[in-house]
Parts: sequence; structure tokens; C-alpha cells
Amino acid sequence: MEHSRDMTLCCGMGGMALYANMDLALGATNRRAAEASHDIITYCAACRETLAMEKPTIHILDLIFNPEWEKQRIEPAKIGKVRRENQAFLKSQLIAKFGAVK
Repeated sequence: MEHSRDMTLCCGMGGMALYANMDLALGATNRRAAEASHDIITYCAACRETLAMEKPTIHILDLIFNPEWEKQRIEPAKIGKVRRENQAFLKSQLIAKFGAVK
């Protein structure tokens, strides 16, 4: 993507901009998604949810922990309750694999 690394642009969700100025935020999302000529991998959950509105997007942890990632990359973002359940499940997997953080 043209804007990456230290030149990365916001997906439109930064600072919860969607709630402050929906048109501005959605414009940023459209511009950011349009930069990718391919599916998107992100390390940020908010970016994954936002960019998934525009093009297939997957969170990097799904590549590691989710055997269904290829199918799910085209699914829309999850709603709050499902997202929280998925986060709790991932946390339990990470603790089981690496131990609790002290």
C-alpha cells in the first residue's frame, strides 16, 4: 500500500471519529481501502472491523489461531457481544499457549 509503516494513514476509526464526523470517517475508510489492490491483513481490531466494510480483511491473529480464516476474511465485522466473546476465547487460547502475563 502506498501509505504504510511510518506513513500509514488512519482507517477512519481512530479516536472514534465515526461518532464525531461520520462522513469524514467513512471517507477515510474508503480512501484507505482503495489503496489496497489485494485483501488486507491488519494487527488492529478496529482497523479490521472498519476496513472489512470495504474489502476482505483479516486480523493477523486469525492467521495464527483461526483455521477458518480464509473463509472468514470475507465476513463482515462482528457485533459487540460476539466480538467480546471472540476476544475472551482468544485470550484463553493465548494464556493456554504462553501462560498468564504477570
